[in-house]
Amino acid sequence: MPDLSWLRKLPGRPLVVAEIKQRSPFDGWVNPLRWREQLEICESVANVISVHTNPLWGGSWRHLEAVANTTSLPVLAKGFHDTVFDVQRALDCGADCVLTVGWDGGPLLRHCWFEVESRDQLINADETNWIVLNSRNPRTGEPQKNPALQPSRAIKSVDKLGHHICQASNIRGPGDVVPGMDAILIGEGLYR
Repeated sequence: MPDLSWLRKLPGRPLVVAEIKQRSPFDGWVNPLRWREQLEICESVANVISVHTNPLWGGSWRHLEAVANTTSLPVLAKGFHDTVFDVQRALDCGADCVLTVGWDGGPLLRHCWFEVESRDQLINADETNWIVLNSRNPRTGEPQKNPALQPSRAIKSVDKLGHHICQASNIRGPGDVVPGMDAILIGEGLYR
């Protein structure tokens, strides 16, 4: 298990969103820890717990509900959540907020963290949204090829708009965190 003490010492004290993650569909990694063991690790370092609802990452609605009923921390439902129905279902399962990819959550946007997929989405996002900047494409697992969406560059655009900004993916240590982030979402880096 890696030393995670660096998470409590980050400059600017961003929120730490720690992810319960069963597996990665991109590189074949499988977490040897059960979700309750993962939850203990997450609760020791996090302000928010992230739980996958997508089966590709080993997630489920049942899993989300179990974690939400177990922890006292806020819970972020992580997945694509492409419809209002998906967002409402996550909220009904106990999520406090819901990650959406490629759309802002529509009428439920006040509950959503919006992972943008284009520069237009980044620039035009509602000011109430949390913006998630992912260093990899969540649909393919490949590194983010659009320079406007790479966290180190995108923060300069988004910061001027007054959004809360969360950096996601490929965070394994303090050197991976882009200065100025309001939150970081760390998954496999908790366990590898």
